[in-house]
Amino acid sequence: MQNFPENNVKYKFFYNFFKQNFDLTFGRRQVDVCSKCEELKIKIRDAHLNDNAKRVATAELIVHKRRASKFYMKADEVKKMCKEDDNILGITIDYMQNLPLPHIPVQEVFYLRQLWIYEFCVHNMKTEKAVFYSYQEGQAAKGPNEICIF
Repeated sequence: MQNFPENNVKYKFFYNFFKQNFDLTFGRRQVDVCSKCEELKIKIRDAHLNDNAKRVATAELIVHKRRASKFYMKADEVKKMCKEDDNILGITIDYMQNLPLPHIPVQEVFYLRQLWIYEFCVHNMKTEKAVFYSYQEGQAAKGPNEICIF
């Protein structure tokens, strides 16, 4: 690296210039995003929709986000109650991931895969511990009977 004493510009100058003039981020892309949120955001940005349809989509997005916020506030409330009272137990259950095998990045082959691995999680809100159940679709399905067995 060469030094140019006549052009004494600090790193902070370049950093501030970059942050103000380029809205780029360097990080991992969001993978697990809400499909409803994405659908409504696309509708709002759609140039072919009229203003009334965009207002309806905006209102739906606001209601959807309020419901999600209410859910997370309730989950925090249950978690707090679990910590305070020994007679209360809160659990959350979720299919964490459906993993196709083999992993092939070619789109045309995606639906021709033969085996899926299911990852199911039960999270104890009192102890903050989770238990994962992994199984392949040849062992069981994703129905209510399998979930109750977990």
